[in-house]
Amino acid sequence: MHYNHDGVALGDVSPGAPEFGIYLGKTGYLNYQLDTSNDLARKDNCEPYYTDFKLFRNKTPVMGGLHTDISIGDDIEAHMMQVAGKDWYHYLDLRFWPFDPANPVANLYLVTARDVFDIVKDLLDGVLALSNSLSYTYAFGASGFTLDYKIEPGDTETILSRVTTLGQRSPGGFDIDIDHNRVIRLFAPKKGIQRDLVLEQGANIARITYSNSGPKGTHTLGSSHVTSSNISAAVDSINQPRYRRIDYAADVPDIRDPSTIGSIVSGESQRASTPHTEFTLVIAPDYIDDLLGQVSMGDSLKIEADLGWDIINGYYRMVSIIGRPDDEGNEEYELGFDDGTISL
Repeated sequence: MHYNHDGVALGDVSPGAPEFGIYLGKTGYLNYQLDTSNDLARKDNCEPYYTDFKLFRNKTPVMGGLHTDISIGDDIEAHMMQVAGKDWYHYLDLRFWPFDPANPVANLYLVTARDVFDIVKDLLDGVLALSNSLSYTYAFGASGFTLDYKIEPGDTETILSRVTTLGQRSPGGFDIDIDHNRVIRLFAPKKGIQRDLVLEQGANIARITYSNSGPKGTHTLGSSHVTSSNISAAVDSINQPRYRRIDYAADVPDIRDPSTIGSIVSGESQRASTPHTEFTLVIAPDYIDDLLGQVSMGDSLKIEADLGWDIINGYYRMVSIIGRPDDEGNEEYELGFDDGTISL
């Protein structure tokens, strides 16, 4: 379904060769073909950043977002155009804290001992209140964790990046979720539950891809640059003797509170020092309906598989869904899982 800026439906269409990706706390995508004879293929009905979309599976909304790219090339002879979009996370990655060079102190942001979720709300309100901005609905209260936070004048870090970094604190972290209706939810300490559902090689798993890229670092250093003398923290992992010392620089926001810097670096150390294990599972077609009806992004499912190099028998967190339905009603769904080192 295509929409204009006011949310008015412009029409619906069965997309050709669609592929979509939905991710935990990150920007997702949609790619599809559109017959140029369709009324939706006109510029007023399908233009990057001028029109929006919502994707349905049967009658259930899957994702919503903005059209971001139109491509017309060799497919024009087949009367097809390529359409691309990204979900509502993307818009927050296009916005940064307002700054007026003519009045540099007009939008200063400096808070002390403020609840983390209130800081997120302040960030969102600060940019979305400006004219010609998208509107979002918030569905979160307080986190129970506080910190000091400052935005330096002219800092162009995106709002999505700021929220993601705040969510990586340990303790005090959280997951962000934005649904197809632009409702923003925050989950502390993380989104999802452990499900009584087993994905088994040779049964409901059609194919499995596994990767282990090892740790990113066993000595983690993070520094904030808000003063003439940096505020820094460093953590040595207990995994260092096994994997040797590997230096890793943590991404730390410009925060003045040393304890907050320490908690962020601690969280990054936990993430960086654990071998990064990921699975991509293609679900057997007969199990797709049952599986999609039971699980949500962030849920942990039990995976049983013999990879030769290692035997997998444990719970892993679902962090992505890639779907490839075709024009004949066939569907392929890849589910991405990790052991928590990527989605902590």
